[in-house]
Amino acid sequence: MFVLVIKMINAGTSLSSDNKFDLNFKELKSLKTFRIVTEENEIKDNWIGGDKARHFLGSLFSTVFITKINQQKFSYSKSDAKIIGAGLTFSLGIFKEVYDSHSPNNRFSWKDLLADSFGITAGLILLGIK
Repeated sequence: MFVLVIKMINAGTSLSSDNKFDLNFKELKSLKTFRIVTEENEIKDNWIGGDKARHFLGSLFSTVFITKINQQKFSYSKSDAKIIGAGLTFSLGIFKEVYDSHSPNNRFSWKDLLADSFGITAGLILLGIK
């Protein structure tokens, strides 16, 4: 059986009896999140799992790698290279989440960004904070 669930935040809109939306322009402007999910494909975003570990490790390695490349190949100071490494890694994490928000069966995840932040922090600790 296929069940359609509509999740809307800050819209105050419901389905009418014929399952069509009755949205006016004001309601459409206030619609912040709109996602159609089915019982079969509802997206789970657990705090602990392989996805968060990949975000953590990917951000850790990316931060260290970009920092070292900037220090050794482009002669940046250690502090400047760490800022560039952390900034680029976080930017990549945001880009990935925005991309996910536009992919079917996926969404933007603050939990993934938090795992990215922990990975960046661990990378900076490995590089030595000075």
